Amino acid sequence: MLGPSRMLAYLSYMAQRLAETRRLLNSTGSIYLHCDPTASHYLKILMDDIFGENNFQNEFIWYYSGGGASTRRWARKHDVILFYTKTNRWSFNADEVRVPYRWTDGQRRADGSERDYDRGKLPDDVFEQNSLMPWSSERLGYPTQKPLALLERIVKASSNDNDVVLDPFCGCGTAIVAAANLNRRWIGIDISPIAIDVIRSRRLEPMDIPVEVRGIPTDIDGARRMARARPFDFEKWAITRIPGMVPNDTQVADRGIDGRGKLFVSLEGSSSMVLAQVKGGRFQASALRDFLGTIERENAPMGIFITLDRVSSPRARADAASKGVLQIGAQEYPVVQLWSIKDYFDDRLPILPTMADPFTGREIGIQQGLI
Repeated sequence: MLGPSRMLAYLSYMAQRLAETRRLLNSTGSIYLHCDPTASHYLKILMDDIFGENNFQNEFIWYYSGGGASTRRWARKHDVILFYTKTNRWSFNADEVRVPYRWTDGQRRADGSERDYDRGKLPDDVFEQNSLMPWSSERLGYPTQKPLALLERIVKASSNDNDVVLDPFCGCGTAIVAAANLNRRWIGIDISPIAIDVIRSRRLEPMDIPVEVRGIPTDIDGARRMARARPFDFEKWAITRIPGMVPNDTQVADRGIDGRGKLFVSLEGSSSMVLAQVKGGRFQASALRDFLGTIERENAPMGIFITLDRVSSPRARADAASKGVLQIGAQEYPVVQLWSIKDYFDDRLPILPTMADPFTGREIGIQQGLI
């Protein structure tokens, strides 16, 4: 048995969510749980308990090439996808996911009939699909992105036109795109504001698919409620309102830094990191002074101090302005900027140089604003 550990904490977290997923699942529905080999054996025990071992259908192996080689162990070239159903009645469209034969030999079946090689063969539980390479046109740079072909195969097999596909850990939205491509209705859930932004701006908008987003503020009053009720979530959300900025992985002992981004250009004599700090309560001059010290300590070329409402204090604005400007080419940018969520809802962004995409490192353009 597991003692206190990160794995035990993860399994406790997953158990609650898997139980809720089973409650929501239609009686003829299926669930596919993706996991890597370090956790799959633990998760199968959970799934057997929650869904019933009699409703286990397959351990689906996703085999991929690229990476994973080692001189100290066998190359790690697969992930596991556990396939369960809620009851003994479920959809499985085997003909929709037939795969080509690797070779044909003209042999007849035992009953004398000829094989229909054009139809392809019925699928087995090993699917060869390369993971996304850095140069792939499909790649968004999101760390957990899966190949679209993998998700389309699953959606085709276990759902029908107009069925609902739920992805409660939707990441950058590959399952959502697969569902939309195959005429399924869909619901995506993710705790990360970055994931929601990626899905909306880089997945659904190019497909002209309207989307309703719940749980994220749509006005300043909603932002205030979020800041009061879920301050850490507010920090993450506020940071990601600025293109190119991402929140810290941890939100305690952060040394005065709540988020950061990277300039697309390299600077001589300093780092290329743009730092940010978020304050969801009333403005305090001491917090700004501390942040100015953090920028100097980290040798950062720029910093953004984020508040709910605009900072009106002349002294605070003078303190920020005293840090001067960063010159890149012919353009000048304030080293320290006071920016608010009120500015965001008024369509004002900080004045920043070209930023690097936090996932791909590619240029994401010059952000203009009035602050």
